[in-house]
Amino acid sequence: MISIVLPTYNGEKYIEETINSILEQTYKDIELIVVNDCSTDGTLNIINKIADSNDRIAIINNKKNQKLPRSLNIGFANANGEYYTWISDDNIYKNDALEKMYYYLLEHKDVDIVCTEYELINEKGERIGPCSKMGTWNKMYERNQVGACFLYKKQVHWELNGYDETQFLVEDYDFWLRAFRRFRFAFIPEVLYSYREHSGSLTSLRSSEIEYKVTQLIIREIEREECTETLKVYGYKRLITYYYDIEEKKMMIENLQNIKKLSYNEYRNMDNKYKLAIIFGIGSVKALLKIVRRII
Repeated sequence: MISIVLPTYNGEKYIEETINSILEQTYKDIELIVVNDCSTDGTLNIINKIADSNDRIAIINNKKNQKLPRSLNIGFANANGEYYTWISDDNIYKNDALEKMYYYLLEHKDVDIVCTEYELINEKGERIGPCSKMGTWNKMYERNQVGACFLYKKQVHWELNGYDETQFLVEDYDFWLRAFRRFRFAFIPEVLYSYREHSGSLTSLRSSEIEYKVTQLIIREIEREECTETLKVYGYKRLITYYYDIEEKKMMIENLQNIKKLSYNEYRNMDNKYKLAIIFGIGSVKALLKIVRRII
């Protein structure tokens, strides 16, 4: 069985379409656990109506708002499947998504987590383009390489003690980074999922906060003694990109000028690979982090 957790808060606009995409899967041995996180719109009426006619759906109503990572943990604590996944209340599975991921894991016993390519859609459900390619595992410390469509063995969840409830907004990336230390990932280069971009999503509403928290996760990872030099390279690249874009970027440039005597314009016009080389010229990870923390 595959257990799918669907956390929702005021998801009435798209949640019926999301649920239908789950119930219409070609792989039928599934359970859907909807965790309603104190919705105040018509979400509960919609999910109750659908659940009344489908015994594969269970509904959990939080007594107080728990936010996403806690809601995920609540959902999976009630899961009965051997494989886990979750979906947001505004996204859509292609009808054979779960089947293809399940059989991939079945045929590749050494793989613990599989993910797929996905497309971007707008508020009307119109395709607006493919997502950037996932599955480049040596770039996991640069950005999330798993994306929105995935399936993993249940022991992954339990060995990691679930989602970190202090990492709201980046709970998925935190989970993948911790999993990356000890489990094997694989990628199916096929679009099996539609990710909806709209103004009301958490990604849109709190993008700056998400970017900041992602950067903190990467700093945590590259400070680990077990982190390889290859992964550190991508971690550095992500830090450079982030701090180059934020308001305090001039402060970082001033620190670089003290070492390389570069003008701001000279630095700005450089290719990223040369900017990376400048950072490496500073020295160790600890030296870079001193600059980063001065800015923070």
